[in-house]
Amino acid sequence: MKTSLRFVGRLSDFDRSALLSRGEVPAGVKETVASVFSEVKKRGVPAVLEFTKRFDGPEVDPNSLRVTDEELKAAYSKISAEQLNAIQEAKKRLIEFCLEQKKCVRDSVLSTEDGTMALKWLPLKRVGIYAPAGRAPLPSSVIMSAVPARVAGVEELVLCSPPQKDGSVHSAVLVAASECGIDEVYRLGGAQAIAAMAYGSGFAPVDMICGPGNAYVAYAKQLAASEGLVKIDTIAGPSEVLIIADETADSRQVASDMLAQAEHGPTSAAICVALSPPVGDAVSSELERQFASFKEKEPMASSLKKLGCILITESLEEAVTFANDFAAEHVEVFTKDAEAVAKRIPNAGAVFVRTGEVFGDYGMSGGNHILPTGRAARFASPVSVYSFLRQQQVESMTKGAQERLSTAAVSFARLETLEAHARSAETRSPTRE
Repeated sequence: MKTSLRFVGRLSDFDRSALLSRGEVPAGVKETVASVFSEVKKRGVPAVLEFTKRFDGPEVDPNSLRVTDEELKAAYSKISAEQLNAIQEAKKRLIEFCLEQKKCVRDSVLSTEDGTMALKWLPLKRVGIYAPAGRAPLPSSVIMSAVPARVAGVEELVLCSPPQKDGSVHSAVLVAASECGIDEVYRLGGAQAIAAMAYGSGFAPVDMICGPGNAYVAYAKQLAASEGLVKIDTIAGPSEVLIIADETADSRQVASDMLAQAEHGPTSAAICVALSPPVGDAVSSELERQFASFKEKEPMASSLKKLGCILITESLEEAVTFANDFAAEHVEVFTKDAEAVAKRIPNAGAVFVRTGEVFGDYGMSGGNHILPTGRAARFASPVSVYSFLRQQQVESMTKGAQERLSTAAVSFARLETLEAHARSAETRSPTRE
């Protein structure tokens, strides 16, 4: 197994360049997504359907893009009672935390003798959700997007998910959509689904797009946002975990968490920073043993070869510094004084203190699994109730205040060589002609 990892050895000897540049989008991905957007903008639904057939396989009838109520109801018969219970449990736990978040949403109002200045929180009206279903269906992503959106007060929710080979949307995704009260569901995936939601091809455009996806979906969201078409949740691309472990860590759990992350795909990162050589050896042995037990070894093998590492350091300071440089989507801390160590790692989408991030994946912790990736955790946030709100300023000044402050406004306008601005302020001056 050691030879299947990208690197096993001292952190100080490790070439970090590839990992620290992992958020860069390949030129081929950019070109493909730009082409999809261009065609969808020009030709609408026909282009969307052509790309769906090319990338996802099935030919979708333009009259059946939208999933029917009958299909949503029928999906329940295709999952077990235990699976339905898991979906409902995740939804319940996420609602509890989202309601707690909403308690912090308050308008800011400053009232003085000059007037009133207010900053108001307003929910978005229409939000698009993307739920991957390529290698594996992700009904959990439906819950992670829909629940905070509804708690925030979003009126309309639209879901796009890739069609299966028979043209249907995966039953678990449909059940999650039904449980969350999503208004419209469409059998669309990939960059073409993001373009359809942004431009309104086949249905009304959305104000925001939320949900994880592969490199094409992640870049499509960024492109849609850069063109001013929509707001996006965060840069949620290939998944990643960084685990800091000392002698108190259970090497079996650390190895299993690395493999769980590698299972997402060949571009997922699974890294352990071991605080001593014996800890690194124990994790490596466990990886070898557990990996051998899987019948299907791809894409774990590809992920581990590309972005799988066991980095050994005897300094907690070096481990923490690297964790903050790496800025992972998920950071797990299995050390003595793990709570104190976690506080020293601000650059992470989510920090799990002696806890497997798998519980975050499925909402059992109450947290959201749509998190910033590719070092975006340095500046971006997890999806929450706040993601689906926008702020609006409401400004009201008395007539006397406008008269009194007109001189300052005129001076500022002419400082910036904006004469029309100056004259606008002068119309409020008590000394105007």
